[in-house]
Amino acid sequence: MKIPNLPLANITLSGSVSAPVAEKFNNAIDEFKENINPDLEKYKGMENAPIIPYEDPFKGRHTSNLELPSYFGMRHYKITSSAIDMRDPHKERTYQYGELTDVEDINAFLDQLERLEGEHKIMFEHLKPTKELLSLAEKNVR
Repeated sequence: MKIPNLPLANITLSGSVSAPVAEKFNNAIDEFKENINPDLEKYKGMENAPIIPYEDPFKGRHTSNLELPSYFGMRHYKITSSAIDMRDPHKERTYQYGELTDVEDINAFLDQLERLEGEHKIMFEHLKPTKELLSLAEKNVR
């Protein structure tokens, strides 16, 4: 199967070409169209795929480093989620934020992050979220 020459197509569209070149190009396009046999059977079930509602357990409070500077040598941690398993799409997703995997712990850590301001917030956001750090931050509030 011969695929039409794309630079030749640009020449054809942008200006005039000789009749033999145009005929070759048209024959190549016709041959290409004849040999296209799309296999649409594999897409038949997609229109009936289940709709999976997404609920944000963190109430839109995903950490974002778009406006925060990065400290040299320190990592910026983000909330990551498991992929949707297409064999079992209604299976509950799992989340990870540093070492935290429980949604309540992640929300508690985000609560601690929200109460800080300025430079302290930036520094706290660069620390690895762990249960120990969460318990220290919660003790400090009391």
